[in-house]
Amino acid sequence: ISDLGFEMYHKILDEAVAELKEGEFKDLFKQELPKLEVIKARDCNIETDLELLIPDNYVTSVSERLQLYSRLDNLTDEDGISSFTRSLEDRFGPMPEEVLNLVETVRLRWLAQNLGCEKLILKNATIKCHLLPSKNETYYQSDVFGGILRFVSKNPARCRLKETRNRLVLLIADVSGIAEAKDLLTEINKPEIIVPRTQ
Repeated sequence: ISDLGFEMYHKILDEAVAELKEGEFKDLFKQELPKLEVIKARDCNIETDLELLIPDNYVTSVSERLQLYSRLDNLTDEDGISSFTRSLEDRFGPMPEEVLNLVETVRLRWLAQNLGCEKLILKNATIKCHLLPSKNETYYQSDVFGGILRFVSKNPARCRLKETRNRLVLLIADVSGIAEAKDLLTEINKPEIIVPRTQ
């Protein structure tokens, strides 16, 4: 605990317990586990070649920047983001582009988690979404995964699914930045609207 810090220790412990509940001991905990949690990724790591940071000429104190990164990482809803950005602008002035992108990345992470994406790489104008492991039958039979399949079939020129190390990776090409990445994941997240046929 002293090496990792209390919050990180608890995060790792919670993830290990959830993994056991969903895997080895799922029969014992099937009443307790909501179906959504098996479909949604618990967390999503984002890697990108875009500049996402709080510049030292915007927030000069190193410890304050670290606190802001930690606070941003722990946000869970739009109200939290609004409060965070208002607080930043009140204290430090208008946010530079790197900070705006950093905030948008939090929203991108939420969208990716809802799609069952445990790791998202946005580099060289390409998105790679590493989806939940192949053994997660609930996820691969869900409407969420069905939405990914529909999106890929509608966009065959820029999308494909490939399998690597017991998991599928969704690849989307020609992505101009965070804003377009968010728009694409939002589109995938939209439920399918079935129009009734007239007789």
